Amino acid sequence: MDEHDPVISAFLIANGLLTEAQVAAIELVEISTIRSRRARSQMPMHFKAGNNVLYDAKDIAARILATKMATRRRKPVPTAANDLLSSGAK
Repeated sequence: MDEHDPVISAFLIANGLLTEAQVAAIELVEISTIRSRRARSQMPMHFKAGNNVLYDAKDIAARILATKMATRRRKPVPTAANDLLSSGAK
């Protein structure tokens, strides 16, 4: 999937979908980490479009917020993560 194609990008944004590459970038991990988590059922439900894996942006935001809540007492969440959530999917 060519994420740089304006038609594909517009479709993903309009439907609140993220590619696994985008999820990896948001979570600051490698794509292989996302794939490994998915294989261990540690990721939200995903959709397949051909060979591409897509996630609902709301599910990813909920996952990040759940992680934030679980680690709140140990260390604060960086401001950049908060900015990503507030300006990301709606």
